[in-house]
Amino acid sequence: MEDFYLARQAIYDRKLSVFAYELLFRDGHKHDANVTDGNSATSQVIINAFLEMGLDKIVADKRAFINLTQDLLIHGDTRQLPKERVVLEVLEDVTPSADVLNAMRQLADDGFCVALDDFFYNESLQPMVDLANIIKVDILPLSEPEIEEQVLRLKRNSCRLLAEKVETMEQFEFCKALGFDYFQGYFIARPHIIQGRRPPANRLVTLQLIGKLQNPAVELDEIENLISTDLALSYRILKTTNSSMYNLPCKVESIRTAVQFLGLRQIKHLATLMAMANFDDKPSELIKLALIRAKFAEKLAEGLNSVSPEVCFTAGLFSMLEALLASPMEEILKELPLNDELSAALLNHEGAIGNILTMVKYYEEGSWDQVIPPDNCNFDIGTLYLSAVEWADHSIKQLQA
Repeated sequence: MEDFYLARQAIYDRKLSVFAYELLFRDGHKHDANVTDGNSATSQVIINAFLEMGLDKIVADKRAFINLTQDLLIHGDTRQLPKERVVLEVLEDVTPSADVLNAMRQLADDGFCVALDDFFYNESLQPMVDLANIIKVDILPLSEPEIEEQVLRLKRNSCRLLAEKVETMEQFEFCKALGFDYFQGYFIARPHIIQGRRPPANRLVTLQLIGKLQNPAVELDEIENLISTDLALSYRILKTTNSSMYNLPCKVESIRTAVQFLGLRQIKHLATLMAMANFDDKPSELIKLALIRAKFAEKLAEGLNSVSPEVCFTAGLFSMLEALLASPMEEILKELPLNDELSAALLNHEGAIGNILTMVKYYEEGSWDQVIPPDNCNFDIGTLYLSAVEWADHSIKQLQA
């Protein structure tokens, strides 16, 4: 079993009753918050809280504050989170661009509670204030007159105020007298470390699942058997299916029921993202390249109408296996249930699938004069490639959300 960690810090109301908990990233057994990638840190918090442990075990019936970077705010699929259980906390370095304001407005329209973190008021930030439900003021670096000035400015709006980094009883009483609604800091409660354990992922079985799912003739029994042989994959698919992400009418207790509820297409997408998540020891650009190749090959196959797009998606994805698994392709293919045509394409770029893989790699390398589609094709190859890049970017964001 693999250990993982996160921290929670209580947020109190004016009566010192718990209002909510902020969920915080923690890195490894030393319980450090070494955040080198904000997107990744938030993604890990969401995955661990919602999919691995379950929100009820961490915050009971209270809300969970979850940090959002600018990238995740604009591109992340945060609207899949249960709006009645979370407060989405926009970090202090997010600027009020048109994209940011549109994203905040959409969250507000969808009924989410939005907070602004470590906030210090200036006029340029007023559009964000207008869209926020809660403003968190970091009182630690401020003098009492500066705190009072912030409150006077922000109280003109309908938002509630949260004093964070409250270190002493005197600070608590001072902020309470000024009209703050909520309080967070070491004086009241320090972050509490929560440890969880997840089953280790079986990388090969996950890849085998993708290979099966790309087969148009795949049967339900095959999918059920393949998923069920991997404890980690079974666990994660059942956890995800029963999460607020899908809001199914009843509890799903078997892989067969999960596939029946979600459908083959959704299970295929979910399993592909999980396969990518299992490669957490590889550079993110390597994973992104695999997704771009997969979608680009699929789109080329759709345009050429000469071979199955699903098979070409698999070919593009699996063309990166040597780098992802650090093993020769010939050895990898011995373990995967691929037909001779697909294996020959991956090994030697043979056949119609191999021709598409060759086009993908030439275009990827910038050898555009070598990319020669048939005369009768009616698509722009550059447009297809850009579309594949956009899809891969979106998929990576979903994986991180």
